[in-house]
Amino acid sequence: CCFKMRRYYECLYYLHRKLTFSTSPEDVYRDLAIVYDEVEAYDEAKRYCQLVQEKDSDSGEWLNLATVARRQGQFREAIPLFRRALQDVPTQGMLYYWIARCHMEQGDYAAAHSALDSAQVLIEEEWTVSMLQTRAWIYRLQGDEAKLAETLRQIQRQRLPEDQPDKDYMTYALRDDTAALRQAYDSLMRITPDDVDQLLTLASSYALIGDREHTVALLRRHMELGGHSLRAVQPTRRYAFLRDDPEWQALLRQYETQLLEDMTALQARLG
Repeated sequence: CCFKMRRYYECLYYLHRKLTFSTSPEDVYRDLAIVYDEVEAYDEAKRYCQLVQEKDSDSGEWLNLATVARRQGQFREAIPLFRRALQDVPTQGMLYYWIARCHMEQGDYAAAHSALDSAQVLIEEEWTVSMLQTRAWIYRLQGDEAKLAETLRQIQRQRLPEDQPDKDYMTYALRDDTAALRQAYDSLMRITPDDVDQLLTLASSYALIGDREHTVALLRRHMELGGHSLRAVQPTRRYAFLRDDPEWQALLRQYETQLLEDMTALQARLG
């Protein structure tokens, strides 16, 4: 219940208390790893993943370790971990998708396209648009305007659920459609201004076109509403244009201070 309500530190407290009397600590370790990853306490998340593996070498924690490495910006290290996870679930198309994203972050576009080809065969229909958007993004990075335009046409042919407007944000950015992005921004602020997931998605879309003002403003609101994503976005190619920006650096410092205070409060509560 705490996890679904994004009360992550409350969730961590109860998991640590549960650990003191659990007869299956590996189950609690696994949950702790997941929640620590959510609050971007990556070292702790990795530690609990490794504790699960020590208890059960066949636990299948490779995916969690891969996810932690990716969110830390350790893209090269994440790829073999994702591939090891594929040995346990070889038909999981999303693993190929994340491998593609890691290759893209490293600038290895041929490997990224190859991984997307594998994902395309296996991926669930609901992720088709996200996969095509990633492929379009790679073509944009490569400067291949013809393939970018064709991929955008493929996206346009996909029917998007009316209740998922955030699926369109990246497409607007890839088309450099600033008017549509502005309309999406106004709609979000009017209808669901507290939706931390949509705030992050729209921020990422503005980042793709290098719009500093909207990107930082949306990330600030995302953080103020309890979102935990600033460590994960910082090392990505999309946000590289902000690395020397004073306002962005100040926001990161504020975020790191808040994380430290939250972790200190948790430790004090646990005694």
